[in-house]
Amino acid sequence: MQSYSDPLNNLHEDGSWFARAHELRLWLLRCDADLRKPALTLVPKFEFHHDNRSPWPVLVDAYMTGDDGWQLRANVLVRDWAERVVAFAGEGIVQGPVEASAGPPGLACFRATLIRVLEAMAPPIVGFVVVLAPTVVEKVDALASDVAELLGDPALGRCRFVVILDLDVPPPTTLLDALGPVAAQVTLCRVDDDAKASDLRAMLSASDARQLGMAWPMGVIPPPRVGDPPSIPTAERDALLRAEGIEPALMDGAPQLRVEVLAAAVAMKDGHGAEAIARQSEACRLCATLGLRELEIICRTSLAAYLSGLGERARAKQVLSETVELARSHGLRRGENQALLALGLVHNLDREYPAAIAAYTEAARAAEAGDEPLLAIEAWRMSGQLAAQQGLDHAAVEAFGHAVRVGRATEVELVSNSSAPEAARQLASLYTRHGMHEHAASLHALADAMEATQPAVGEAVPA
Repeated sequence: MQSYSDPLNNLHEDGSWFARAHELRLWLLRCDADLRKPALTLVPKFEFHHDNRSPWPVLVDAYMTGDDGWQLRANVLVRDWAERVVAFAGEGIVQGPVEASAGPPGLACFRATLIRVLEAMAPPIVGFVVVLAPTVVEKVDALASDVAELLGDPALGRCRFVVILDLDVPPPTTLLDALGPVAAQVTLCRVDDDAKASDLRAMLSASDARQLGMAWPMGVIPPPRVGDPPSIPTAERDALLRAEGIEPALMDGAPQLRVEVLAAAVAMKDGHGAEAIARQSEACRLCATLGLRELEIICRTSLAAYLSGLGERARAKQVLSETVELARSHGLRRGENQALLALGLVHNLDREYPAAIAAYTEAARAAEAGDEPLLAIEAWRMSGQLAAQQGLDHAAVEAFGHAVRVGRATEVELVSNSSAPEAARQLASLYTRHGMHEHAASLHALADAMEATQPAVGEAVPA
């Protein structure tokens, strides 16, 4: 879709220029929710640009009011460098090892660690590009001040920075003004709403006109192509499809289903709520008729999202509750998990916090029953986070503890990309608040080990 490819093309052009133009010290990349993940995938790849000789470690730790995350970033930086030392050694190139600074935590520790890495590196590496992509930024001015301090440090003259912020986070204008266009580059990575709507309309038009991918008007039968095999009688075709486990009704129903889903999205985008609900409801009916239970659950969850967006929260909850039961009746644990997560969100929007916590908890249990550890970890984390926000420390400790438990039992390659480390740190914060400092320290070490894709170590989580 052009609405997605255009901003990503701009990102690629600006990233290539940043890799080439070493006079630029800062690249600020502001992304909307649709493009943050693609941006985090693409940005580190500029390390392999022809004109680049610097590592591009990506640091995603949150910048919170109570914890600016610099100590965590220093630890991640050391682990990243250790992996590079091993990789270079395999090529016969010696890079010096680095340990995290033992000084006071915070920005000073991160600065000292950066300096140690710069002192340890050897050709062909030249300099450092630090990618700061915090998942949460509560004080953008404080983050900008810290970055400005790092940029102004003569000892870090060989360091450059990429800062990736969500679009709803205010831009650090003071920092940008201080650097000026010669030293700072800004890229807006956002899907244009009008372009997206145009793309959807084009797809809808194609769906209405082409049916099964043939560029002919609806109802018009095209002439046979030269060399086409002879047509199969309908009864024989249906028997062959059923023998392969394919419902023959899909031949006629699938194109119409695609039309209904796209039409609902376009109608919702254009502000035609009643039409969007009608078209999405028809998509749900078609899924049920065609026996597409997993797709029906997805379509029903989307219907609930439309209803919630239109202010019909009670009806959205009813649809989601029915969807949960549908998923359970067919043993579709992933679908049950997704519907319960959506139900928890709607309850949260209505400030029905106990019901939201209960929905997230059920979602976690469904994911565990379906052997979906990453979904289970995230659902437990969401349950714990909401409980903590409501001052329900006991429920929060229990939920975070379950998230950590599932994380410890999950393959290290998977858990490093999950929210288990974040759950462990949030649980550690609760323990710190209650004076359980040893348990908190153990959990911080466990979170570091999870992110380092190393086997989990340390004591068990207290009950």
